[in-house]
Amino acid sequence: MIRRLLHDLPLARKLLLVPAVTTALAGIMVALAVNAVRTDVAAVRALDRDVFEPLNAAHHLHEGVSLLHAGLTALLLKGVVETNAREEWDAAAAVMPPMLERTAEEARALRVLLRGRVPDALAARVEGDLVSYVDAARSAIDMATGDIAFGSLLMLKADSSFVRLRGMLGELVGNLDERRHALVAQAVEDSAAAMRLMIGLAAVSAVLAVLVASVLGRIIASPLGRLTTAVRRLAAGDTRTEIPGTERLDEVGDLARAAAASKETAAALVRREAELAQANQRFDAALANMVHGLCMFATDETLVVANARFYALLGLDPGRVCPGTPYREVLAARLAAGSFPGRSLQELLEERLPRFHSGDTGSFLEEVADGRTIVATYRGTAVGGLVIAYEDVTERREAEARIAHIAHHDALTGLPNRVLFRERLDETLVRARRDEGFAVLCLDLDRFKDINDTLGHPAGDALLRVVAERLKTVLRETDTLARLGGDEFAILQPNVDQPGDASPLARRLVEALSAPFDLGGHQVVIGTSVGIALAPTDGLDADLLLKAADMALYRAKAEGRGRWCFFEPEMDARMRERRLLELDLRRALVVGEFELHYQPIVAVASRRVSGLEALLRWRHPERGLVPPDAFIPLAEEIGLIVPLGEWVLAQACRDAAGWLGTPKVAVNLSPVQFASRGLVDAVATALELSGLDPARLELEITETVMLQDTQATLATLHRLKALGVRIAMDDFGTGYSSLSYLQRFPFDKVKIDRSFTSGLEQSPRSNAIVGAVTDLCLGLDMTITAEGVETEEQLQELRRKGCGEAQGYLFSKPQPAAEIPMLLARLAAEVQADLVTD
Repeated sequence: MIRRLLHDLPLARKLLLVPAVTTALAGIMVALAVNAVRTDVAAVRALDRDVFEPLNAAHHLHEGVSLLHAGLTALLLKGVVETNAREEWDAAAAVMPPMLERTAEEARALRVLLRGRVPDALAARVEGDLVSYVDAARSAIDMATGDIAFGSLLMLKADSSFVRLRGMLGELVGNLDERRHALVAQAVEDSAAAMRLMIGLAAVSAVLAVLVASVLGRIIASPLGRLTTAVRRLAAGDTRTEIPGTERLDEVGDLARAAAASKETAAALVRREAELAQANQRFDAALANMVHGLCMFATDETLVVANARFYALLGLDPGRVCPGTPYREVLAARLAAGSFPGRSLQELLEERLPRFHSGDTGSFLEEVADGRTIVATYRGTAVGGLVIAYEDVTERREAEARIAHIAHHDALTGLPNRVLFRERLDETLVRARRDEGFAVLCLDLDRFKDINDTLGHPAGDALLRVVAERLKTVLRETDTLARLGGDEFAILQPNVDQPGDASPLARRLVEALSAPFDLGGHQVVIGTSVGIALAPTDGLDADLLLKAADMALYRAKAEGRGRWCFFEPEMDARMRERRLLELDLRRALVVGEFELHYQPIVAVASRRVSGLEALLRWRHPERGLVPPDAFIPLAEEIGLIVPLGEWVLAQACRDAAGWLGTPKVAVNLSPVQFASRGLVDAVATALELSGLDPARLELEITETVMLQDTQATLATLHRLKALGVRIAMDDFGTGYSSLSYLQRFPFDKVKIDRSFTSGLEQSPRSNAIVGAVTDLCLGLDMTITAEGVETEEQLQELRRKGCGEAQGYLFSKPQPAAEIPMLLARLAAEVQADLVTD
C-alpha cells in the first residue's frame, strides 16, 4: 500500500521526502534540546525554589535570631553591669519588640516556604521553637523594663529556647541541604538522558535519510532508467518495445504515457507511410488503368501529371507533351493532332487560360480528329492549378439517342408512344390557338382480345405490327400515328376545321382494318372503332380532347363496332352518369342494397323442382330494382364483381340451406371472379358457414371462362369439383363453343341459351341445334337444361328431344328469397294436382 502510494506520489513531492524527513528529525532533536534546556532550567528553578530560597531564608532567620539574641543578651548584661545606663536600656528595649515581631513574621514566611519541601513536623517544631523563643524574649524584655536583674534571670529561659531553636534550624538546614543534593543529582540524570535521546535521534535521522534516499532512488531512478532504455529503442525504430510505468500516476507515469503515445504515433506513422506507399501504388495503377484521360496543371500553367488514357484519347505524343510542358504547347500539340478545327491557338488560350485562376468547375464537349466526342470536366485547385478529366462519350451519346427514341416510341410497332403523342398534341394546340383546327382520333381494335385468347400473345403482337403498317398507308405525312397501349391507337390530323374533313380518314381507317389479316397461316378478321374530337370546337386542352375522343370511341363501340363517332356534349353527360353509377354501386355493397331472386329449374319429365338459379338484383333507393345487365358489366370492369360474387355465394348457400327438401341452388360465376385466386376458398367458406351439402351447389360458368389460361382454368375447375359441387356450362352455343371444352373437363350440366329455345316452334335450325346438343350431352352423361321456356309447346318439344331440365317464365319469374318457400309449395301442389288429374 505504502509502495503504491509512493509510486503515485508526484516526483517533486518524492524529492522533498529526504529533506522533509531530515528536517522533521532535526526539528524533533531541536525540540528535545529545547525541552532539555527547559528541563534543566526548570530543575535549577526548582532547586532555587525548593532548596536555595528556603535554605537562604533559614540561614537568614538563623542569623537574625542569633544576632537578636546576642544583642538582647548584651543589652541585659550591660544594664546589669552599668546601672547608670538606664536611659540607653530603655531606648534599646523599645526597639526589641518590633524586631521580635519581624522575626516571628520571618518564621511564618519560612513555614510557608518549607511547606511540601521538608517534613511538616520539622517545620512545625522550628516554628514552635521560634515562637517559644520570641515569647521568652518578650517576657525577658518586659521584665527587664521594670527590673533588669530579674529580666536577666528570665533571659535564661530565652537562652534555653534559643539553643533548641538553633538546633532545629541546624537540622532544617541539613535537611534542605540533603534535598539540594538530591535535586541536583536528578537534574544531572535528566540532562544525560536527554543527551542520549538526542544522539539516538541523530543516528535514526541519518539511517532514515539513507533509507528514504535509497527507496526514492529505486522508485525514481530505476523506472526512469528503464523508461530511458525503452525510449532509446523506440527512437531506434523498434515500435514493438513495451513502455514500462504507464500505470503510474506520477511524473514518471506521465513520461511513460507520453512515450507510449509517441510509440503509437510512431507506429501510426509507420503504418501511414506503408499505407501511403500502397496508396501511391494504387493511385499509379488507377491512373494508368482508368478509362478517363486525366491531366493536372500547376499554378504556372505547366503539366504536372497525365495518364496514358489522356494521350490516347487526344492523340498526343507522350515524348512531346510531358510533365513540365506549358499549357500553351499542349493546346498547340492538340491543334497539330487535328482537334479544334477552324479555331486558332490564341482563341483557345483566351477562352481557357482564365479557368486556371477562377477556381470554378465545369465541363464542355470537344470533337477530336477521328470524329469521336469527348467531354472534358475541369476543376480549379485551391492554389490556382487545374485538373481536367477527359471521357469518350461517343457511345453514350448514341445510347442516349436510342434511349430518347425508346422513351418516345412504342417498342413493338415503332410508332410514337403516348409521351411523344402528347408532346406533338401540345405543339399542335399552340397553333390551334391561332385558329388552326385539327382532329384527334382514338382507335380501338375490335375482337383483339379474342385473337390473344385463341391464338396467343405472339399472334396478337404480330397483328399489332401489321395493323400499324396498314394504318400508315392511309395517313398523310403530316399526320401523327401513335400507339397508346394495348390495342389502342391515336391519330393527330392537322388542318381540320369541319367534321367532314375528318370523316374520310375515319372511313379509310375502318375499311383498312376490316380487311382480313394473315397471321402465320391463320386468317383473322378484326375491325376497329374510331372516336373523333375536334379542336378548337371540343376544347383547347390536351386532356379534354383525349377524353372527348375516348368517349366518342366508347359510343362507337357501344353502337356496334366498325363505326366512327364524333364527340358530342351529351357523351360527357353519359360518362358522368356512369361515374355516378359506379359510386352508387360501391356504396350499395357496403350498405347492403343487393338481394337475390330465385328462378326454379324443373325436371321436364315430372315438372318437379330440381333446383333454383340465384339471380342478383340491386334495389336502388332512387332507381328502384335494377336488373343485373345494367350493373354487372360495370362491376366487372371496376373489379367489384369479386367481393359481390363472394356475397352472392354466401347468401345463396344460406338461403338454400333453409329450403324444404333438397333442391339445388345454381350460382353464376363471372369470368373476372373465376380468375380470382380466392374463388375456391370463397366457395369452401360459403359451404362451411351455411352447412349446405356441396352436392346441392351448382356453379355456372360461361364459355368465356374457358378462353382464359386453359391450364389454370382447368386446375381451378378440378379444385372446385373436389369440393363436391357441380359445374355447369351456361349459355352453350352463343359464344366460341368448342366441343373440346366438353372433352377436357367433365361438366355436370350444359345449359342451352334461350335464343335457341325461343326458336323451337319456328326455326328448324334451332330444333336441329337443340337436338344435336341434347344428344351430345346425353352421350357424355351430362344433364341438359334449356333456358327461356315460356310455352307448353316448347316444353313438350324439349321432352321429345330428351332434354332433362327446363327453366323459364312457364314455371315462374324470378322471385325474392322470402317468397321461395311459398313458390316451392305452389309448384309442388301443381305437380300433385296434375298427377291426380292423370
